Amino acid sequence: MSDLDDLRRQVEQLREQVQMEAGLRASRDTDLSRIATRLDAARHLVQAVALTQSAHEEILRDHTDRLVQLEQKLDTLDEKTTTNLQVIIGQLNTLVDDNGA
Repeated sequence: MSDLDDLRRQVEQLREQVQMEAGLRASRDTDLSRIATRLDAARHLVQAVALTQSAHEEILRDHTDRLVQLEQKLDTLDEKTTTNLQVIIGQLNTLVDDNGA
């Protein structure tokens, strides 16, 4: 009967081990599922950041283009102002010379 008891004990140990391993597998599956969920969330976040960055780059390009145009206009106005001031100064000098003579 000792052999039968040993066999029963071994079967019981195997049953416990199988149950423990089944629990570990279930836990592993749960952990993997959580990791997959977090990975999906991270992937969506990266995609959202990429879209936002793309939109910001487009806005920045637009602002840069507008800045270049405004700088060109400012340069043109500066040149015109300088020219007009020189004309005014010349006319004033002529008036002063005419009145002084």
